[in-house]
Amino acid sequence: MPPQGVATHAGDASRSRRRPRKPGSPSVLVRRASMLLPPIWRAQLSAHGNSHRRVSRELLGDVLIANDHPVSSELCEVIDELLAAEAVEPVELLGAHARQAQWGHAGATRVGVWRGDITTLRVDAIVNAANDAGLGCFQPEHRCIDNVIHRAAGPRLRESCRKAMQERRSRLSAGTAPIVTPGHALPARHVLHVTGPQVRSGSEPTAEQSAQLAAAYRNCLGAAKARGIRSIAFPCLSTGLFGFPQQLAAELALRTVRDWLCLDANAGAMDAVVFNVFTPKDAELYTTMAPHVFSASQAEPLPALPAKVGDLAVAPALRRAAEFLAEADAVIVSAGAGLSVAAGTNVYGSKRDFEAAYPDMVRRWGIRTAYECMGLFYRDDIPNEAKWGYQARHMNNMGFSFPPSGGYGLVKDILAATVGEEYFVHTSNVDDCFPRSGFNPERLYTPQGSWTFYQCMRPCRSDSVFPSWRMLDEVVPQVDPESGELPPGAVPRCPNCGGLTFGNVRGGSWFLHKEYEEQQDRMVAWVDELVASDKKVVVLEIGAGFNTPTVTRFPMESIVRELGERGVLIRINPAEAEVPGDINAISIPRGWDALRPISEGIEEIRVSAEPARADWALQAHAQQQHLGRHHSSDMWRVFKARYGHFDWRIFLRQLRAEDDDDEEERMNL
Repeated sequence: MPPQGVATHAGDASRSRRRPRKPGSPSVLVRRASMLLPPIWRAQLSAHGNSHRRVSRELLGDVLIANDHPVSSELCEVIDELLAAEAVEPVELLGAHARQAQWGHAGATRVGVWRGDITTLRVDAIVNAANDAGLGCFQPEHRCIDNVIHRAAGPRLRESCRKAMQERRSRLSAGTAPIVTPGHALPARHVLHVTGPQVRSGSEPTAEQSAQLAAAYRNCLGAAKARGIRSIAFPCLSTGLFGFPQQLAAELALRTVRDWLCLDANAGAMDAVVFNVFTPKDAELYTTMAPHVFSASQAEPLPALPAKVGDLAVAPALRRAAEFLAEADAVIVSAGAGLSVAAGTNVYGSKRDFEAAYPDMVRRWGIRTAYECMGLFYRDDIPNEAKWGYQARHMNNMGFSFPPSGGYGLVKDILAATVGEEYFVHTSNVDDCFPRSGFNPERLYTPQGSWTFYQCMRPCRSDSVFPSWRMLDEVVPQVDPESGELPPGAVPRCPNCGGLTFGNVRGGSWFLHKEYEEQQDRMVAWVDELVASDKKVVVLEIGAGFNTPTVTRFPMESIVRELGERGVLIRINPAEAEVPGDINAISIPRGWDALRPISEGIEEIRVSAEPARADWALQAHAQQQHLGRHHSSDMWRVFKARYGHFDWRIFLRQLRAEDDDDEEERMNL
């Protein structure tokens, strides 16, 4: 027998060197919490592996975000411990970290602008941009501030919101008084949940909507004063999915807060007000305007916005983008949801558009956007006939009926004027807008699937994927126009096994990628050829944010990095336009409408026969100097250190079904 403590084989050696885990370690807490979850959530957790970091995120996403039922006190206690173990040092803007903010004054009140994570601020209260239900966002992957705050505060926050909304007895609506809850696991003692106005995509705010946004700020200040709250931090209300123009929203926010603080009745009511900004554009707007607003008296008009903010600042980037595209030998088009946003059909972002398309979903089930329908098939209170009554109409609208936005035509015009057929499209969109707009389907990869197919949800076989048009032609006419339901027996079933079906779009471990593997193979081979060649390549990325960065943004950054001086990334995104500082890149903080001046610029270059510029590295460097404020640090290195790679080939390979069980390469962002 070997001496005590000496291993007899490699497995024992590994165990003998492993430290025993403390009872309160994150992995232990996650396992304890997972045992307290309903069975459906435990199954979801088990599908994502055993790493405590991945599972803790999945746990918090499932419990805090997707779960609309009350959470047990025992589970709350475990998650309290987990959040405490993961907590970071709070930001003390009113103390040790004051220099991180830009400060001004309104009377005796300090007014600051600070860019960072609002959930780390130690203030009396932070403001949450809530939806009208007041219970938080129920989409785990949605990056709205409502989601971020609930995730950081823990499930007790939703229970406090539930109680406050029951006492209120009415939904939150634009510009009405907020509900006030404790902050729970947040450094802030309170959270004020308020709803701002939602502006129809492509429209200007009405006078009523502007008044509602101003009222949201005033009502929060009034509620804070009534409760003795002395310091408060505001996010940029209504400027995300609610579509309020950022510049006008900033003007209204700054002016409204200044006017309220300068009223005699409010003198001395607040010690500090912080405007928390997140995007580069908001940071520039607030830091530029705030010194003017808070140096002026209440009676003076709001100073004009300096010319360096807005379209004048974007114009050089648009021109430079046109120059790179005009000189390119090949273009990779990478598109996210932002390219498909169009007035009248924006059912994901516009409550008005959603209600016009699916009035029964609003009337019967209280669902107000297509984002809220993402968890529809997990709701036990809605019959399958109603679920598929909506699903069939939605698949038909998104995959066949809703016309593509004007952005698709602009992309097509740009390609025709520059590289012809030497392009490839890589898109997370599942609405089939590229082939419907005349793009070559042989030069298209849709890794997230397509509404033009449906599949078995088990799935019973790897090839249980079927074209949806014939099924939809049969099913959609059967939907009752009043109830939105299908008649009994009309719910689509798998032709192979008779099981339940769903659109062939990535929404869980059941997703079948088989239909798209040839697309991926063609794209990988084409990009490999570009890397091995001496061709100049532009990656034109439009509307791809951080909902699925490993599908769109990260692979594109990796490709440009591998191309070196021959590659340039043009990133067009109104809210998330930051680019890495170590690659040739142009950041354009606009929507797909930025494609129009780029297309016009290409035509001007073509007509003038302007000579090509061979030194791409120097051009890109000059562009980064000009728009340096839009360029983030090398964030990609953080992800590489965390997940072991930042390689576009691995990102794409992970999207294939056969890699779902490969723990070494699986990622969960």
